Amino acid sequence: MPFKLSNEARRIGLALLLLFVLALVLYHKPASGRYIFAGPDDLAPRALGAGIARIEAETGEFPLWQPGILAGMPTLHALTGIARFYLPQFLAVALHAVGLESFWFFLLHLIFGGMGSLVLLRSLKVSWGGSLLGGTGFMLMPYFNTMLVHGHGNQMMTLAYLPWVVWALLRLYRRADLSSAAVLALLIGLQFQRAHVQISYYIMMMAGLLFLIGAVNGLRDKERDAATHRRFMVYAGLAIIGGTGMALSLLLPVLSYTALSERGATLGGGGGLDYATQWSFSFGETMTFLLPSFFGFGGATYWGAMPSTDYPNYMGIILLFLALWAPFRTRNWITVGLAAGGLLAYLLSMGHNFFLYGLFYELLPFFNKFRAPSMLLVLTQFSVVILAGIGLDGLLDGLSAAGQKRRRNIVLAAGLMAGALLVIFVLTPAALADNLPETRGVSFKLVPRIQELRVAMLRGDVLWYAFVMASALGSLLAWQAGALKRRWFLGVIIALSVIDLARVDQKIIVPARGSFRSPTLRPKALVTRYLNSDTVIEFLQSDEETFRIFPLKRLRNGNRWAAFGLESIGGYHPGKLANYERFRSGTQFRSAGTFKMLNVKYLVSPDRFSDDRFEQVFEGSYFSGVASVPVVVYRYKDHLPRAWFPGEVVALPDSIDVVTRLAELTYDPAEVVYVREAGLARQGNGAGRVKASRWNPDHIRLELELADSALLVVSEVYYPKGWVARIDGEEVPIVEVNGLLRGVMVPAGGQVVTLDFEPLDVRLGRWLARLFTLVVVAGFGVGWWRSRSEDQRAEGEAQPAP
Repeated sequence: MPFKLSNEARRIGLALLLLFVLALVLYHKPASGRYIFAGPDDLAPRALGAGIARIEAETGEFPLWQPGILAGMPTLHALTGIARFYLPQFLAVALHAVGLESFWFFLLHLIFGGMGSLVLLRSLKVSWGGSLLGGTGFMLMPYFNTMLVHGHGNQMMTLAYLPWVVWALLRLYRRADLSSAAVLALLIGLQFQRAHVQISYYIMMMAGLLFLIGAVNGLRDKERDAATHRRFMVYAGLAIIGGTGMALSLLLPVLSYTALSERGATLGGGGGLDYATQWSFSFGETMTFLLPSFFGFGGATYWGAMPSTDYPNYMGIILLFLALWAPFRTRNWITVGLAAGGLLAYLLSMGHNFFLYGLFYELLPFFNKFRAPSMLLVLTQFSVVILAGIGLDGLLDGLSAAGQKRRRNIVLAAGLMAGALLVIFVLTPAALADNLPETRGVSFKLVPRIQELRVAMLRGDVLWYAFVMASALGSLLAWQAGALKRRWFLGVIIALSVIDLARVDQKIIVPARGSFRSPTLRPKALVTRYLNSDTVIEFLQSDEETFRIFPLKRLRNGNRWAAFGLESIGGYHPGKLANYERFRSGTQFRSAGTFKMLNVKYLVSPDRFSDDRFEQVFEGSYFSGVASVPVVVYRYKDHLPRAWFPGEVVALPDSIDVVTRLAELTYDPAEVVYVREAGLARQGNGAGRVKASRWNPDHIRLELELADSALLVVSEVYYPKGWVARIDGEEVPIVEVNGLLRGVMVPAGGQVVTLDFEPLDVRLGRWLARLFTLVVVAGFGVGWWRSRSEDQRAEGEAQPAP
């Protein structure tokens, strides 16, 4: 008998094909392999990844410490180079093996997210039209695509799991069996493994809210079996534990690191409320839900309350109206939960503009570790997408069941509402034209052009709104009059929604000329060049000593040096170590002594300067990521080696006092260093010498020559969790020096000092993650066996007796 696909399977296949085609239409350039997204947030991690790969090739092991930026910091703990801990990463390897670019891996996640919304809506008994509307709506959501365009691929791939986690939770609610719990655990585990902790946290917030509402509903539902409901709650708890356990190889190190990072080392264990709420949404910017360009369109045109943005928080005018209709037409615990979750996320996204964020910041565990409250709008946008699919069915079914007069009144009310908004929108550009605030960060001469562009974009949005609403209402009237079949009406609505969202996405992917927004899509050759050497890199690599560099001015935050094994005291990472940030902000590198203590040998400057302490040693061309720029390399004449014995050790327990001393222009770390412990204070200990050394990111070996006990200062960033010092094989404490560096008190006769990075949280996390993964897989097996046994038993009971 030939194999035949069911109608449902065929439709899923066609929906998948449609999502694939839509994704290719939007992203045909990067999908071709000739172009690549290369914005600053994309190039920076590429450089770090190349540096990690370089170290791994040289040492044969994945480095747990990355020396290339900010004078060194943890790798895994700070979520750098962690793709290998993501189980589906084998797909990226397979794509590469067949000659496809890594971008295809991101593209598959984009489609995966769209399919998740479609499957979730089908599980809610939404029609294929409504499900397709939701699936395309989620995949084309502007913020979802902004993440991909601007180098936040982990964020996008993590968010792709949101509809699937909600789907698995609802599946467990209905079936309450072990296999369903295993599915939920797997999806929770994978989204945590994708390693955007903030998005994962928000996904679990939405899932947790739906769980609570479902649990209450189950208790109130007289038709629901009590035993089934108890199993649901127990299995949901086990799924959360199992899924979280699958990602402990990442989560344990991250939790350990958070307390020492700038986001977790302030009062209360968070990043500080003012810091955390820098990117707060505002009530006024809610207008971008209706008109994407109401507050500009990112870049220089943006005039909202946030420090900056690259995109509008638009979610589709049709989707928004249908989502608002859904809770009134279809009232059940799922729509109530989605509406509540979306509204809560919207209010929390206001950050310092609404009191609610402060309450969550103080009360909800780990919530204070995150910044950019506007990111919470991903939950609002997800809720709108799913509710829109439900709302479309509710609207059509309601109109079909209503009498002619009621149908006419509903259509008339919708038309009047759309018309009233249109009148307001038409008047808005003229009202705003003379009241827009000044443009930030651009030449005064460009201000009139930017103001004109803002008004022109807004007028374009108004015209587009008029077209979309007229087309939607016209097709609705045609269907009601019998001139348009229901399937064709659904096709029109889906097409309008797709074009509406794609119109905004296209502006994000490829900014138009004259838009005052920088494109991130560039020829692949640019990224290839970024990861290839240049004359400045070659000169610095020719020096075989162990040293660091200090890039000046616009080069300071670049990570490119790390790709070539060069170590910088500059660079960028979103989760810097708190002690380094305290040192950097307190000293501002004003004192040459700070260069000395950080083993800086070369300054790389885009401009010439004159200072007797530095001598020009090279002039060449450096590729900054956008273009080659001329730079000058200066050698610091009085630089210190990576490890030394200071002349005096002074006890100074107050970290603020230490930073103040380091910032003094006369400070010299060769003469004096500061420690917290009074018992370590001493004088005249600078006579020791490091005879030989071997520097590896995770392993340091120093052979010493000294006549008396002394404090050895190692110019490596102090990190108390994982570094182990040994003298001639015997473990000894590591001392915090100058509030930033490591020190080891070496007794007389000490010959060899080693420092090894052996974090227990990494080893323990790996073993626990493997154990929980095996448990989840076993849950699948046991659940499948039980289900098969129950089916066989049911078949046997159904057969008539002989």
